[in-house]
Amino acid sequence: MCLLSEPHPDRSPGLIPAAIPDARLLVDRSCVLVKTMLDRPDEAAPNFVLLQMLYEQLQQLHDIFEDSERQQLKPGTSP
Repeated sequence: MCLLSEPHPDRSPGLIPAAIPDARLLVDRSCVLVKTMLDRPDEAAPNFVLLQMLYEQLQQLHDIFEDSERQQLKPGTSP
């Protein structure tokens, strides 16, 4: 969810926005979604190729977050 100064056109101005999950949670959810979609590809091959590229990028992000979390858990290091 992007934070924009103007309301999203698909949302009613009276709706209260849901809590924004942290980046790690969003990456994890996206990885699960993409993995599920890759396990059940549709008939259109270009979609599969794009999903494969997205999966690889999300995996890289996941690894970066994981390394960062490990660094934060090490004694004597600051976040």
